[in-house]
Amino acid sequence: MKCKSSSVENNSNEITVRLHDKVGLVNIGNTCYLSAIMQALYACTKFRMCVLNSDILSSNYELLKSLQNLFAFLALSQRSCYRPERFWLQAKPSYFERNQQQDCQEFLRHLLDTLHEEAKRTIQNEYGMLFLSSEEF
Repeated sequence: MKCKSSSVENNSNEITVRLHDKVGLVNIGNTCYLSAIMQALYACTKFRMCVLNSDILSSNYELLKSLQNLFAFLALSQRSCYRPERFWLQAKPSYFERNQQQDCQEFLRHLLDTLHEEAKRTIQNEYGMLFLSSEEF
């Protein structure tokens, strides 16, 4: 097994390996559903690269901006963990409350639906004139 490591310590048959390229997410009160979904999405290379490489010029992309910041921190940080408080506040459904267990699938559905709605609003705002009928002129 190969692993990226900057330090290996041997203390009487005990090996500790520090992986600097992995950043964990701090549980901020029963938010393991968020950590599980975000780690799974971050592991999807094409999705991660699409998020990180998005040019976000419009203010309609609040959630995408927050997701991009989270992924950038996970990709570039030298820290061992990140507290996703701002992302959680931006991404959670309004009925999710702190310190209550929630469903991963429900969070994922809400996250993807919200990202989709942001994209639709931006397309309608920026390209809406292209799709107007002649009666609307």
